[in-house]
Amino acid sequence: MKGLFKYLKVNGYDVYHKGNKPTPAEIGTYTKNEIDSKITSSNGTKITVSTEPPTTHVVGQVWLQI
Repeated sequence: MKGLFKYLKVNGYDVYHKGNKPTPAEIGTYTKNEIDSKITSSNGTKITVSTEPPTTHVVGQVWLQI
């Protein structure tokens, strides 16, 4: 029965699930790479958001733990 409802629609609308995830464009958001490039400030400071701390210290970069 696996894969039976990969492209399920209800009343003409796509039903998204683990096996059929929407693309960033389909839901009107940025990709991870686009977000990463947008959170670099105009003076070159790079802001990184991660669950893991950085392995090396880099001057001019800010790390935020989530």
